[in-house]
Amino acid sequence: MGRTIPQLLADAAARDPDGTWIRADDAELTFSATAAAVGARAAALRAHGVGRGDLVAMTARTTPAYLLAWLAITSVGAIAVPMNPASSPAEFAGLLDQTD
Repeated sequence: MGRTIPQLLADAAARDPDGTWIRADDAELTFSATAAAVGARAAALRAHGVGRGDLVAMTARTTPAYLLAWLAITSVGAIAVPMNPASSPAEFAGLLDQTD
């Protein structure tokens, strides 16, 4: 079986900790900073009982923070369910019903 994206990130952090993982308009994250941030978010998810196979709705815009959250969700074995943050409560409810 191939390596997961979180595993590839950990490999890159070990190989090139100060290398740039992502550059955005207002920030730049290194591989090691990214791995640490993902690890902290993954620990928080586990502390809230999130684990393998759980569905996690995401309503964030596509920013570096969104990517960190996606990586953390994936690293605990959960499934990220991206949702439009501009959706109405009824749309959210309908989308959540479809994720069963």
